[in-house]
This record gives sequence, C-alpha cells and structure tokens, in this order.
Amino acid sequence: MEKSMSLEQEIKDFVNGMGIDVVGVAGPGRFDGPPSLDLNYILKGGKSVIPFAIPFDVEALYSYLSRKSAIPHNIDQYRVHQRVIHAAEKLKKFLEAKGHRAAHIAPNAGYRKDPKSTFALMPQFSHRYAAYVTGIAAPGISGSAVTEKYGGSVCLNSVITDAVLEGDPMLPPRHIFDGLCQECMACTESCPPKMFMKTTEEYSLINGQFYPRGKKRDTNLCAVSCGGLHAISADKTWSNWGKGWIDSWTGVEPDPEKQNIGADMRRVFGFNQDLPARISPIAVVVQDAIEEGFFEEGGPFPSYEELEGETEGQKLRSFADAIEKHVTDNAIADPLALTCNQCNVVCGPTAEESNKRWQMIKKGGILTYKENNEPCWVHDFPEAEQMRKDYQYKVKKQVVKEVNGRRFKILTKHLGIDFHTIFKGRSYKKKLNKALNAAGLPPQDF
Repeated sequence: MEKSMSLEQEIKDFVNGMGIDVVGVAGPGRFDGPPSLDLNYILKGGKSVIPFAIPFDVEALYSYLSRKSAIPHNIDQYRVHQRVIHAAEKLKKFLEAKGHRAAHIAPNAGYRKDPKSTFALMPQFSHRYAAYVTGIAAPGISGSAVTEKYGGSVCLNSVITDAVLEGDPMLPPRHIFDGLCQECMACTESCPPKMFMKTTEEYSLINGQFYPRGKKRDTNLCAVSCGGLHAISADKTWSNWGKGWIDSWTGVEPDPEKQNIGADMRRVFGFNQDLPARISPIAVVVQDAIEEGFFEEGGPFPSYEELEGETEGQKLRSFADAIEKHVTDNAIADPLALTCNQCNVVCGPTAEESNKRWQMIKKGGILTYKENNEPCWVHDFPEAEQMRKDYQYKVKKQVVKEVNGRRFKILTKHLGIDFHTIFKGRSYKKKLNKALNAAGLPPQDF
C-alpha cells in the first residue's frame, strides 16, 4: 500500500508551485522566545508556522547599489512584497481547504510600539525568527535572516496554522555568523552611521539557545539612515540614496555615548522632505496598493521602461506621480521611498558576491542634485558639499511646500483636523473682537 503524502510535503509542494524555492516548517515546541515569536498573538491556538523567502532581483540590486538608477529596485521591492503577500494568502486558503485555521501578517505591515526607542517598532510577528526555527535562515551580523541560497537579500513572509506539523532541521544559531559573516562584514561597512558593532555581540534567546548579531550602537541610527536624514559615509567618499546630512556627523561616526542620537533625529525630522514617507514605506504608503495588485506585472503601475521622461530626474518625478495618482492621498512627494536598506541587499550568498556589491556602493560616489532637481553622483566631497548647498538654497521653498503639504494631508486625513474651519474661525474671532473693541465691549471667544 502506497504511503500517502504528508501534509508537510503537500505544503512545500504547494509553495514551490508558486515559484518559491525557499520554504520551511516548524511545529509545536519551537516557539519559546521573544514576544514576536508568539503564534497565539496572530492566531489563537496556533501550533505551527510555514515561513518562505523570495529573493530580490539581482540586476535591479546592481543598478541600485552602483547608483545607476534607484527605480528598478524600488519597483522590485514593491512587487516582491506583493508576491509574498499573495503567496501567504493562497497558502492560508490551501490550509483552510484542508480543514485547518490559518493566518498571516504581511511583512513590515503589523507592528507593536516598542518602548525602547522613539522610532523603534516591534513586529506583531517576526518572520525572521520564524525563518530561524524552521532552518531556512540563520542570523547575520546585521540581524538580517540570511539564507544559504540567496544570502540576506530576500523578503520573508509566514503563515501560522493550527495544524500540528513536524519541523524541519534547524541551522545552528551561529552557522552564518561564524562562517560567512566573518569572511565578509559588508553589511557593517555599508551602513553610513555604522549602526552595528563588528566585534561586540548581542543575542535573542530562542528555544534556550543564543542567536547572535552585532550589537546595535543605537537603534535610531538605522531610522536616521533609512529615513534619508543622514546619507553620507564617515569618510565622506560615498552616500546612500538619501538627500540629508547631519552636519555634526559629517566626517565622523556618530557616538551614542557622547551624542543624543534620538534628539538629533527629532531635531531634523520636521525639516527633511524624505522622512515621513520613508519611515515605513511598504507598511504605510503602499500596503493597500500591494494587496490590491497595484504593482503586479500588467497592473496599472508602469515598469521602469514605461516611466515618462528621458533623464533619471524626470523618471523619478513620474514614478512619484504614478504612486500619488493611484495609491494614496498621503503619497510620496519624493519617489525614493527606499534610500538605504544596504545592510540587507548587500548580503549575497557568498562573501565574494557581497564584496562585489559593497564595492559598487564604495565606488558609486556621493548623491547631490543639479538645478533642475536632477540627481547626480560626484566623487569629490567639496564639490558635493557646494552642490548640496546650492541645490538646497534653490529648492528651499519647494521643500517647505512639500513638507507642509504632506503634514496637511496627514493632519486632515488621519487626525480629522478641519483647517478650513480653523482658519475661518480665527478670521471671524478677529473681526468679532475688533467690532467689540470699537463698541467698548470686552473681547470674547465665539
């Protein structure tokens, strides 16, 4: 009598059938760890998890890291996120058809407030931890989940179910950390403010074992860099795609022991037009569009080749316009929603590949802008500094307009503040009290 296929194998075959070749399974007894590894937070009675990974397009990464164009990787990020969301939903329905309950949380979409830091967010469920307990990945020095086939340049998602599944073999907690990472360190080098320490470790305790990563110097350093507030390297030879520089950090590595990093971040937060859309670009700005198929191949969103404009600046503008037109009222004024994420995408499956990507970053130069808002890359810091000053002076009014416009949309759309009534009320109050004063009466509210 032929043995029937196990549910675990059916699940893997189903996921493989969607073009996903990195998938794992973990059953009961593997979820003793941080709060974000709690299955019951997402699904009451959850017993098992099925995480999977989809790699980012390598050619788009090369374009992004070598500073040729940021748009292909931005588009690819959205589309890969869309793929993992749709794959999770299909797997959920597959399990439900088998008589099991299932649930999933889209990557970068569900957070709890983490009290440790002003801008830190704790995920409702950690797909990274799920990858560890199923053996499809192990931690790298940057804290990314690093797969053996694709490195860390992947997007993860997970489906939680009440089905009792047998777990796959796990990788040793230090499998990547003591192997590939010690040959490489590209992730630590490619972070402009050097958020992770190379030689000092910190740990997550999962199932009684320490899972290492490089100790964070300050969590806010990541938000500063990925938010576009501080883009330039300490040696002033290269930058990420962010426009901002914190002048007191230029030429030095920011020191959390001597500087209030959070205060520096809050000080420049309101004056940088990049940051609001970039704090959580997938979760806040385009999540609905992803779920609705906006970025699918053949959907309403154009490919890079279809974007209007001959120059990169013109294409960037049409990229932003397409998002703003079709996605949300609180859209991206600056189209570069992704400015950094270099610690993630620089991580390839081998040290040689990671170093190749790191060299692209080092040789890419420093981002600045021309008069017509056209991005350009220069290799001389004094030249970059002067162009930056000229650019900032010439576009100051436009920057203020964009910042205020976005604030207006946030306050009206999300907080329900009616500025029309407020302004009319102030005008009326002024007129009323002028009339009261002329009549010899005391001023009053209305």
